[in-house]
Amino acid sequence: MRFFIIMSILFLNVVKSLNLQLISPIFGPSEFKNTIIENIKNANSSIKATIYKFDDDDIFDALNTVGENGIIFDMICDTNIYKKCLQLNSYGKINEFNMKSYSKLHAKSILIDNQILILGSFNLDESAFSNNMEIGVIINDKDTIDKYNNFIQKVKD
Repeated sequence: MRFFIIMSILFLNVVKSLNLQLISPIFGPSEFKNTIIENIKNANSSIKATIYKFDDDDIFDALNTVGENGIIFDMICDTNIYKKCLQLNSYGKINEFNMKSYSKLHAKSILIDNQILILGSFNLDESAFSNNMEIGVIINDKDTIDKYNNFIQKVKD
């Protein structure tokens, strides 16, 4: 137990020093989901995302609303939810994951305005916000975001 406490303190100090925000339902289930939705709603120009599961109506509504307001999407969706993602097709590019070396796109990420990167274990589905213990991080570091954009390009190529 003592080791766990020490490691937790060290981890939280690393998160703080890197200017990261940790998000999880352990800090409040509704706060977890609302943080993601608020970041989506605050988009000014663009949203990039990698999506594995997607059936949460609140997240879909937030994306649909910002799309209607002119936000440009660039999304890569796993095959199992590609048809759902295509409902947002009029707001930009919706790509179906198709890398020959990999069978699934299990990466979960949202990049807003090329400035706010949300990464985590969570899917955009009901169970992520009601049943599962998830964790995510919000990153504002330019170098990390540049590496993420490089990752996205490689996944698309």
